Amino acid sequence: MSVTYNIKINIVRRGKIDLSSTDILESLIDAGWSLFSEENLIIYTDIGDDDDFNFMSKSMNKNQYYTIVKQKQKNDEVIGLAMFFSEDNYRYRIDVIITSEFEIIISPDDATKKMLSYDLDLLDVNWYFYRIIPYLTNKKMLVESFSFSQY
Repeated sequence: MSVTYNIKINIVRRGKIDLSSTDILESLIDAGWSLFSEENLIIYTDIGDDDDFNFMSKSMNKNQYYTIVKQKQKNDEVIGLAMFFSEDNYRYRIDVIITSEFEIIISPDDATKKMLSYDLDLLDVNWYFYRIIPYLTNKKMLVESFSFSQY
């Protein structure tokens, strides 16, 4: 039986400032996360894939991907993608979902999740919080709430 880990974050915009999903992605990039896999591909859900989560991978640059994100946001579609973090010669992957209400759901990938204890099957939640939460509070947005669940 596998364990599923989810970090749920609710974002609100500051005042009347425009906020977009690309602003959230840029904040995660500022935190050291990357859009690109080791093969230099972006792993994402395409336009029209709202709740199917049929991830695909494609070679493109960030601006080309942001065009897809903007179209999905315009269509009120859920945005899904993988992001990567390199540390100590190891590469971690998270799957990120962003809703039209700016709820972010982050799931560490089973194959690369950062563990506090493998023997006890404990995810290093603080490692993820430290590399995500502070970066989502800036001049455009605030973290309204966040939670962690494991099941």
